[in-house]
Amino acid sequence: MLLVGLSMVIACCDNMEEVSDTITSGQTVVSSEPFGQGFSFAEGKVTAVKPDLLVMLQTSATNEVEGVFLTGSATMVQYRFVSTLASGKEAERFFRDLDQVPESGYEGVALPVRQHQVWAVRDQTGNFAKIRMVSVSVSEDRVASVEFAWVYQTDGSPRF
Repeated sequence: MLLVGLSMVIACCDNMEEVSDTITSGQTVVSSEPFGQGFSFAEGKVTAVKPDLLVMLQTSATNEVEGVFLTGSATMVQYRFVSTLASGKEAERFFRDLDQVPESGYEGVALPVRQHQVWAVRDQTGNFAKIRMVSVSVSEDRVASVEFAWVYQTDGSPRF
């Protein structure tokens, strides 16, 4: 009897689909320092190896701070502005309900980046992500930081 039960468990487990360990959503903070460190959607973490999202400080010709922008480490990474909302609650609701991002109209930078904005991202593999700016700041020592919520679509579809 024990042998029959054990063989049923083994047969069951042999037919199970492989579970992916890819992280497809979360909330993180990325800063302009250390330089070259950013966020990888495919890895679901902050990394210095080919990040999709780098935070940069926007300055004027006279080196005055004008704001913050996003770019990628590869020319294939592109951004598309989706919306600016009036409050954090509105931005959360809009972001949660956004079930598809546009397939075209992307550019190499997200500029300017502000709190309560929603952006679409096409990463270096061609997959889509949506991001919501939770906070955007520049410290006194000129380090730009962005906290954002994100959802990543791993199948190449713009649908979430």
